[in-house]
Amino acid sequence: MNGRCVVLLISCVALGAASAAARASNVLSNGNFDAATSAPWVEMGNPTYPMVVNASDAGISAQSGSRIAWLGGFESSTDALYQDVAVPAGQGALEVTGYYRINSQEVLSGVYDVFTIDLVTTSNTVLEHVLQRTNLDATSGWTAFDYHAIGNYGGQTVRLRMSSRNDDTFVTNFFVDTMVLDATPTTGVPDQLLDLARVGLPTPNPSRGPLQLSLDLAQPSAVRASICDVSGRIVRTLAAVSMEQGAHRLVWDGRDEAGVRVRPGAYFARVEVGARTYRRAVMLIR
Repeated sequence: MNGRCVVLLISCVALGAASAAARASNVLSNGNFDAATSAPWVEMGNPTYPMVVNASDAGISAQSGSRIAWLGGFESSTDALYQDVAVPAGQGALEVTGYYRINSQEVLSGVYDVFTIDLVTTSNTVLEHVLQRTNLDATSGWTAFDYHAIGNYGGQTVRLRMSSRNDDTFVTNFFVDTMVLDATPTTGVPDQLLDLARVGLPTPNPSRGPLQLSLDLAQPSAVRASICDVSGRIVRTLAAVSMEQGAHRLVWDGRDEAGVRVRPGAYFARVEVGARTYRRAVMLIR
């Protein structure tokens, strides 16, 4: 039946081995930038000003932890921050998620400062554009992004690259935090079956109370949906059932498996449908 609402009273059940094998794994290291050093991120810019810093150095709060990536902020500057990632063979379906924040001093209405996140080769040939923002996209806080790669990158080394370019007038600061690069198994799955679902963005987000996540299935499918913290630990299982084709709705009340309200902060909704895993960033506030 279409329009089914799946509430958070469904207990955690184990799926079969085939479903377990299809789960995503985060292949990015130090995606929240909180390690003692910036490694394995490589910085290309002014060596006097590191790009992985304490959020307090920028006068803001981190989206998670205490450290962030900070690009831009100088006139006539070009910055790049990247990490080379070995994608496991057979896990070539990639999804990039995270948060960005933009503070701009530009006073004119044109595009003067640009920030991009790309998947590129190790020789910096662009494979796919993940995100592009400018000084016109200034935000009042952290904003979630989510990108499903089109290509199959199993068995390859790809570079996740962030870059910024500021002109010679007013500057724009580009901040990034809580990044994840999920690799999902694709072995034996036809390309046309990789996208069995459309998973919407959580609403409202940020949320003080219950939030909803829409799910539209192209065919009857086994669905496992969970809320996870930034380390990947399951906080609450939303669904572990077979669902009919059509529209469905997942609801999270901000509580864990024991019914205790969780702390405010960053979480991810993880929805597994067939051979694909979808992640949606969630911010819980008081």
